[in-house]
Amino acid sequence: MHLLRSCPMAHGCRGAFTRQMAVRRSKIGSGMRKRLKPPEAPMLHSWQTDGSVISWGNPEDGGDSSAIKDQLKNVQQIQATLGAFAAILQDGSVLTWGKAAEGGDSSEVQSLLRRVRRIHATYGAFAAILADGSVVTWGCREAGGDSSRVELKDVQQICATGRAFAAILEDASLVTWGDLDSGGHNAVRYRMKYL
Repeated sequence: MHLLRSCPMAHGCRGAFTRQMAVRRSKIGSGMRKRLKPPEAPMLHSWQTDGSVISWGNPEDGGDSSAIKDQLKNVQQIQATLGAFAAILQDGSVLTWGKAAEGGDSSEVQSLLRRVRRIHATYGAFAAILADGSVVTWGCREAGGDSSRVELKDVQQICATGRAFAAILEDASLVTWGDLDSGGHNAVRYRMKYL
């Protein structure tokens, strides 16, 4: 299953981690001195010992989790895109927050996000491996949020590039999806051989 959203990154990556430090000049005495001004705070999180999570930074990029802070308890894993977070809770459910187009809105697939084992992320999409080996994707379709053209059953492991995913299946085959230039050759299945 997947969630299709338009992707602001289709025209190049942007987000909290791509901002440049701004240099400004301030007058000190009779001379000029360069000072670095911190960029707009990137999205960051802190995983507490009690399993709760605190996030900070640009609210648009997931830096503000205050709306769901009471639900962010017993967190087992956190994964991030450039503008959103996804957290697996102890009961196997998933909470997301941040930019909707970059995976921060999982409402269309929320009912499928049960018994989640692991979440992986590209710059703009998430892929969740469920206990039965199936995969649920959401976020920017151009960054791997659309897995409708591939069969994802018996998935053992997922790896990601900036805009594509690769899944290793139980039969040792490899399935990729997402941006073609980033390794996502949709609907292609490769047979791997162990050396």
